[in-house]
Amino acid sequence: MIKDKWIYTFNLSDATGLLALWNVVKTCPQFSTWRKLSGLEAYFTKQPQLMLNALIHTSFVHEQPQLNIASNERLEFLGDAFLDSEISLLLWENYPSLNEGELSKFRSSLVNEEVLAFWGRALGIEDFLMLGKGEAERSQIEQAIVADAFEALIGAMGLIDRNGIADILKLWRKSFDEKSALPYLSLKRLELFDPKTKLQEYTLELYKEVPSYVSVEKEDIGFECSVQVKGSLLATGIGKSKKKAEMAAAKKVLIEENYKKTFDSLKGKNDEPFETQELISKNKM
Repeated sequence: MIKDKWIYTFNLSDATGLLALWNVVKTCPQFSTWRKLSGLEAYFTKQPQLMLNALIHTSFVHEQPQLNIASNERLEFLGDAFLDSEISLLLWENYPSLNEGELSKFRSSLVNEEVLAFWGRALGIEDFLMLGKGEAERSQIEQAIVADAFEALIGAMGLIDRNGIADILKLWRKSFDEKSALPYLSLKRLELFDPKTKLQEYTLELYKEVPSYVSVEKEDIGFECSVQVKGSLLATGIGKSKKKAEMAAAKKVLIEENYKKTFDSLKGKNDEPFETQELISKNKM
């Protein structure tokens, strides 16, 4: 299999419709192994065409008109609703002390493009997405495409067995937590609802200074942003836009708590509080 170009290892010229496409790809050993390891084999067995549809990006549809198939966009819409419901119930059951506003922020920090893409990549979805050649040839598949495919899979699963979504999400959370720097149900994710604001609150408290962000455009990946305080680099983040890159950098700082490490490094040898050192430095000038 050629990574990110899996679908182009097959002859699609004679296929028409989802059933024909399924008959072409179903016997691929790597695809079969992935279905089993991801816990999706039962869903593919019940309704293979529906599940396969969740992996089809609109760019593939445009480049393969002879197939006469639709993209995963409608399933994505449904999956978004299913996920919203499941995560809301999960938080309501596990965090009885949180109020409505906190629950809403927590849910937003869990059901967003970045986290959904991480789900997808942790499961290996991107290796089996059906993409147009332009998208497939990128150095990395766009985050939004992976996130949308993950939601589309949830949508297809919900149509097949609505009650089974909670169980498979519980299974997938183990893989998520093993690969993520922050557990999925960590309360720290509340800070990530508005990471730039939260980081600014911390740095103002510690250093009397707001973070500075510098973004550089990078080919294929969008933008790479570095965030600094007092001239010390805290973290870098990548995003399709400057705003998303800044958010990614701020989130990384909050997760790793690098702002605290910077505080420790800026404290003097005599362990004077930073504010005291700043006053001493000014008096020497």
